[in-house]
Amino acid sequence: MRRNELLVMQRKFIIIVVTGLFALATIVGAAFQLRTPILRFWNLRKLRLGNQEEKEAAVAYLLRVRCREALPVLEDIVKHSYEMNLGITKSLEQLGWALLPLIRMGTSDKLRDLLSDKEDSFRLWFLCLLADFGRTEPEVEPVIIASLSDPYWRVRQQAVTTLALQVPPKEATFRALLSVMNGDPDSNVRWQVAKDLGDSGFPSTLLVPVFLEILRSEEVEWRWLGVRNLRGLADDATLTPVDGTRIVEQLTALLSEEDREIRKSAIRALASYGAKSAISQLTKLSKDPDSEIREAAVEALEVLSSPGGEESRSGLTP
Repeated sequence: MRRNELLVMQRKFIIIVVTGLFALATIVGAAFQLRTPILRFWNLRKLRLGNQEEKEAAVAYLLRVRCREALPVLEDIVKHSYEMNLGITKSLEQLGWALLPLIRMGTSDKLRDLLSDKEDSFRLWFLCLLADFGRTEPEVEPVIIASLSDPYWRVRQQAVTTLALQVPPKEATFRALLSVMNGDPDSNVRWQVAKDLGDSGFPSTLLVPVFLEILRSEEVEWRWLGVRNLRGLADDATLTPVDGTRIVEQLTALLSEEDREIRKSAIRALASYGAKSAISQLTKLSKDPDSEIREAAVEALEVLSSPGGEESRSGLTP
């Protein structure tokens, strides 16, 4: 009888222990479920009201848990920084901690919203801030491309410069810039595209046809820019012998240009290409009535006759 009572008590004890463990597990699970909302609420509060150190710690947590409730707060922080009129450099120093989560959590739609602000100067300011993130954050580039259609010409101009200097360069971006150069209603923006392409890292196979076409422009300034850009390709490792020859032919033809600046630029560009085929014409120009043309021609002949000038770019020397 005594043994049976002990067995019954053991069973009851086991049942009580198991029931208690289940209850404890339920409590712990509920606590963990409550923990995330509580932490989100607390960190959102610190993001709104905390000091700088608390805000940066809070945004790091909110980014980790992808808390989209933080986005309106981050937008307000960005707009408040603009209203303080700190300038681009100072704004970047103070806003870097807020911009990165805004970019990563907000997707391109959120960035587009900010770049649709009715105030022209805000859109320009915010686009300048985004430029620093274009190389590392894939969400940024499509937004900047969309800004090529902004109603304010200075925003379009800034978008052009940002895209042209992106690394690594992408052909789709090049096509978008080319479309702007050929179709933007503002001459400043079109000029900016042509200038920035000359400073870009796009391959010469894309750039050479564009720059050669610019040489055919009726405007002197554009022809000068075409020469300047072509000179910049002289040391481009992607330049083919065929393209190099085409360039030298076009530059040589410009030696008879009426405009002095274009002729000077063409002379210097030919020297950069090691174009010995142009030596006879350069020799004639070394006796030109214009002292600046004579000086440029003499300098080019010195380059072409020097030991370093014997090996021309892309095998152009006959």
